[in-house]
Amino acid sequence: MKKTTITGLLVMVGALASDGFRKPEYAPAYIPPVAKGNAEAAVGENGADLSGTWTIRLDDEKYPVGEQEQWFNQTGFPEKINLPDALQNAGFGSPVSVDTEWMGVSGQHLWFTEKYDQYRVPGNIKVPFFLQPERRFIGDAWYQKTLTVEKGAAKGRDLILTLERPHWESTVWLDGKKVGSNNSLGVPHVYNLGRDIPAGDHNLVITINNTLLLPVGSRAHSVSDETQGAWNGMIGRLRLDWRSPVYMKKVHVTTDYKTRTADINVSIMNDTGSAQSVAVRVGKDAEKLNLTPGMTTYTTQVQFEKDAELWSEFHPVLHDLKVDLKTKWGVETEALKVGIRNIEAAGTKFLINGHETFMRGTLDCCIFPKTGYPPMDKESWLDHFGTMKASGINHVRFHSWCPPEAAFEAADELGMYLMPEIHIWGDPSNPAFGNWVEEEGKRIIDEYGNHPSFCFFTHGNEPWRTGNNKPFLTELTRKMKAFDSRMLHTGAANTIQTEEDEFTCVAFPRGPGGWKGKGYHSPHKNPFIQHEPGQWCAYPNFDEMKKYTGPLKPKNFEIFQEQAEENGVLPQWKDFLYASGKLQALCYKEDCEAALASEGVAGTQLLGISDFTGQGTSLVGYLDAFLEEKGYLTKEEFSRHWNWSVPLARMRSYVYKNSDQLDVPVVYAYFGEESLENQTLIWEIRDAAGSVLKSGVFQGLEITGGRNKIGSIRTALNELQAPAVYSLILRLKDTEISNDWNFMVCEDEPDTDPGHVVVCRKVDAELEAALKAGKSVLFMPNEFSLAHPRTSFEPVYWNLFLFSHNKDRVTLGTLIDDDHPVFRNFPTKNHTTWNWEYILKNSYGLVMQNLPKGGMIVQPIDDWNENRRLGFMMEYKVGPGKMLFCMADLIGLQDKDPAAKQLLSSILGYMNSDAFAPSTELDLKALSDALEYSSNSSMLANLGASMKGVSHQWNNSHYEAIDGDHGTYWNGKFDGSGFITIDLGKATKLQGVSLTDTNLKEISIRMGNDPEQLTSVLLTNDSTVMTLNEEDRKKTQKIGFKQEETGRYLQIDIRSIYGQTIRFGEMDVIFVLF
Repeated sequence: MKKTTITGLLVMVGALASDGFRKPEYAPAYIPPVAKGNAEAAVGENGADLSGTWTIRLDDEKYPVGEQEQWFNQTGFPEKINLPDALQNAGFGSPVSVDTEWMGVSGQHLWFTEKYDQYRVPGNIKVPFFLQPERRFIGDAWYQKTLTVEKGAAKGRDLILTLERPHWESTVWLDGKKVGSNNSLGVPHVYNLGRDIPAGDHNLVITINNTLLLPVGSRAHSVSDETQGAWNGMIGRLRLDWRSPVYMKKVHVTTDYKTRTADINVSIMNDTGSAQSVAVRVGKDAEKLNLTPGMTTYTTQVQFEKDAELWSEFHPVLHDLKVDLKTKWGVETEALKVGIRNIEAAGTKFLINGHETFMRGTLDCCIFPKTGYPPMDKESWLDHFGTMKASGINHVRFHSWCPPEAAFEAADELGMYLMPEIHIWGDPSNPAFGNWVEEEGKRIIDEYGNHPSFCFFTHGNEPWRTGNNKPFLTELTRKMKAFDSRMLHTGAANTIQTEEDEFTCVAFPRGPGGWKGKGYHSPHKNPFIQHEPGQWCAYPNFDEMKKYTGPLKPKNFEIFQEQAEENGVLPQWKDFLYASGKLQALCYKEDCEAALASEGVAGTQLLGISDFTGQGTSLVGYLDAFLEEKGYLTKEEFSRHWNWSVPLARMRSYVYKNSDQLDVPVVYAYFGEESLENQTLIWEIRDAAGSVLKSGVFQGLEITGGRNKIGSIRTALNELQAPAVYSLILRLKDTEISNDWNFMVCEDEPDTDPGHVVVCRKVDAELEAALKAGKSVLFMPNEFSLAHPRTSFEPVYWNLFLFSHNKDRVTLGTLIDDDHPVFRNFPTKNHTTWNWEYILKNSYGLVMQNLPKGGMIVQPIDDWNENRRLGFMMEYKVGPGKMLFCMADLIGLQDKDPAAKQLLSSILGYMNSDAFAPSTELDLKALSDALEYSSNSSMLANLGASMKGVSHQWNNSHYEAIDGDHGTYWNGKFDGSGFITIDLGKATKLQGVSLTDTNLKEISIRMGNDPEQLTSVLLTNDSTVMTLNEEDRKKTQKIGFKQEETGRYLQIDIRSIYGQTIRFGEMDVIFVLF
């Protein structure tokens, strides 16, 4: 077990002393590769590999002139570049500056706030929201290469140019003549340069345009700077190949696992203009055909052996199948790897080859920090998917993008179920697309549909619920199902469901609502995949920075580190990482197990097992952006609860009293291909030393596909010592399959007699007198500024840069001095565990500001965007007296939570002992000042307040009236009256409200605990109506209450305004008291 000692600022788990602390290294400088040699390629009878040196010229980004000036006729450009690559990676483009226009970056306006002033200075440009490229270019880039066609190479054939993955639109010229353009994002761009091209030199010019050509959504991971980046270039295969005028345009393979057959459709194009005789061989069978001009489809069926192995995650067996087309120009061969696989939606379940399968998924958001674009080789993808498979993952959703051929090949070999998407996040029915969405979908299916790993298809992420999107997606899904039935189709990932969907991929139910044995109850009639559950964050791993050896740099991490250093918490970063990571792992475990146990849930697409480097930086993975472990959880540990065979104890609670009965239903989630017969499932309760104290067995079990209800573990806890933490373990006999859960057993009636301890709730004369008298004081304040953040059990969701209004989760767990004697009767680890859940959900963290650095016992870990030094439990010497400071109201919580009462007892026992001897000195004035800490943020935001209701639809987000940002506002038409109702989260005492930047004229205010029965508030003008001054509309105007008012709901009734349209800049509450 790791042990933590907190001394001053340094909390180093097996690390250096304070004078030995060294800041983590920044990423090394990137040196772009230098292109050498001539931009030439010899084209022989087998074509040519075009990788290597090209010449390049960049057009003006805003006012391109290349086509007008006929750059396509130039036989060489001034600069050279090695392809495949992105031009930015080769050192081209403009250096990033404060004026750089990013594509789809969330929260850009926040960069222009005072907090980031130093990072907008030339020479120190650092953006906080994603990995930062060294250079940037958005526009037309012109690439040129001289081709030398060898004599006799053509032989009457067409010369085909393949650009496997340009980004984005390519336009090709040969010898000054335009060949064509292609704007696919997901499949290779293929051009026919001409037939029987004569020997000699030819000038090949390609323009790549990476502007936002179509409204796919600037945040779509196919184009956004937040993920792979808005790069310009060509990656993957760059080839010239000769193709016969009669050729196979497409080979379509459909397998049937029941009959062990494959239906083969070969689309043969005769582009000669005359009849042609050919021979087609599929496997061992050959047939002669007489082709008329145009397209002919040849259909046959291949019978595999009756016991031929099927393809699945368990047995990703691929069968070799060769298709030959013999013409007078030679033999063309298509070598296929066929996986015999059928996927079905059967009621609410997925069946792979007739077996129920649960999709244990994660997202792939096109984050590849070494290059900024996806790898194009199979080995890289084998490593990529291998890491996921080792984590128990069997399913990957590609969020608003489609991976290349190599990814499908690797997934075929490893048995991964893939869900590529059309590259849209936003408005797929936008008329500007024309037919592109449907055509792109069909291109993706045609290109990759033979792969058995291609199991699901959707048309993008979270389409807007507006306009024509639902009918558009309904019809598109119908068309795609008719076009190809080998994979399952749905309209979109989240937001819109259609009657054509073969499965449902939406967000809810998910999350903590299903934790602690509750599970999820799906209302959907078809298989339901949870959309993006998880999103639990951990603290940054600053050692990761040195991994960024490529052109993308973690300037966001540099900002986080520098702000942590400024606030005095940087020396603790490794312990923050470990402690927050352990809490993150606990939350993911609960998410995964709830999904595995829930009937009606057919899969989950976690977000995610690896970090997301965009949108303000979301450190949601136990793996970093390089898919490498961070040190607090291994792949093997994660896969214990996220796999195809998982025993589940459906723990309804993790905190018990000694007199309680442990009653835990046991479910076995099993999604293997063969039933397990006569199995024995063993349960054990072990103490901290690993000794088995209680055990039992479930014998003679038949474990079949799905959720198997095994029975219940029922045992009295009064035979166990309390207080203590125990492990409940389930393991399948004679296997390595096991799972475990920690739970706490508290004393029935722990001693909470204060003894010699004085309990104080505020800084007042009583507190001062007790300390001056040399007494021991337990200080649990009930009056403090709500600028101090709430603590929570669950860590930050996604990130607080993007979701700054999520004030109910602003911390990342706690760092605990678990060896401290205060915990003698409250066993804990050095990080947040379930025994802290109720306590943290009902408490606050103290912004320490000028308080001493020593004396820390329990320290909330602040979000990395703030990096405040927070305190939860501290001990101090105050003059002759001694104080233990706790931000939790344990007296108020003790009757609601056994753990809170146990903690209170442990604290009081410690304070009444000789061990209570704090050495860190505290000045009461500093304490009083700290409690009154005020930030520039909204008090409503600190409360976690939300909008309960509005009188009518407004023009923009009504939340902007309470977001704490004076740069935003809420507006709408005024029809004679209006109101807004705010939910404060709980009953709260107020003495007034403030309004800033508003044109309200006459208002009244109501409060209460029932939003339907609010009571008018008497204001300081002795009226229930207040008139605001028009000349003060841009200022902050305070509206005081005649007396303190208490309620959960606060409503502003708008009686009249200045002007015709309501403008509501910012509202806040004042004089909040506890």
